[in-house]
Amino acid sequence: MNDPVGSSVGSVFGSPVSDERFEAIWNRARQPQLTTAPGYDGDAALHLALTFHGMVMNAGLLGTLDAYEDELNYPLPWVAQAYRALALPITAALIEQAQREHQQLVAELTALPEQQAAARWDEAEVRIDATYTIDDAALARAARSLVNEAPHTFAPLP
Repeated sequence: MNDPVGSSVGSVFGSPVSDERFEAIWNRARQPQLTTAPGYDGDAALHLALTFHGMVMNAGLLGTLDAYEDELNYPLPWVAQAYRALALPITAALIEQAQREHQQLVAELTALPEQQAAARWDEAEVRIDATYTIDDAALARAARSLVNEAPHTFAPLP
């Protein structure tokens, strides 16, 4: 994994966030359960994006969408909105497009013989997975930028 701290960027509110503060916010967002109080949209967005991103890094985008079991806790529209909150609208749009393609693919595969369905899945997996190009460093830069631009959307640190 690339360094999640990334490079400092200026803040519209004064000095940029310190590496230590950013790292604490980043690490809090990576916890399985979001531990901040409701009302901290930055924390929620970062948590949703990091959770989904981790799944994609392990299973690919199509595999994540196929196995996505957390629709109640992390509905995909919320995940896309989290990427938008992090100023990553292209990634949000490609997740939404991949979800539509996944739904269409699943419907198509039910009518195909097993071997043909497997080949169709494999082709779609390569194509759809290749669209998710964001890496850890880019996600960290986006998160750092949000922390700098909207620090009030993150819970205070202890």
